[in-house]
Amino acid sequence: MTVALLGAIFTYAVRQGIRLDNPVHGVVKFAEGRRQRRLIDDEYRQLGKALSISDLEDIWKPAIAATWLVILTGWRRGEVLGLRWSEIDLPRRTARLADTKDWSIAIRPLSELTCAVIQSQPGSAIWYSPVDPAR
Repeated sequence: MTVALLGAIFTYAVRQGIRLDNPVHGVVKFAEGRRQRRLIDDEYRQLGKALSISDLEDIWKPAIAATWLVILTGWRRGEVLGLRWSEIDLPRRTARLADTKDWSIAIRPLSELTCAVIQSQPGSAIWYSPVDPAR
């Protein structure tokens, strides 16, 4: 059992009044191992089918497009959701990401299908957020 999981269990117990304290609070947490799980071919097919159905049913299209970009590019969720038009060069099919995990600038190639997904987003913001309409 990891320290993080144990901490979460004790935090829950304190909130429920089962314990008065969390004995794990303050314990140094070591970095968890990298996740190695990847989707298998059948899972990709199922996900693609579900996204296509959602798109046909007009379910929040920006979320569907963002999910497609994660699948097509392998980028992190934050990289996709933070993407700005100013970072995209469609003629060269590249994206210049400044907001990467290690805060470096990365030039990423874009496939034709990825460019099509990006171009399908209307307006000045790539992703419309109901929480933050200015995006």
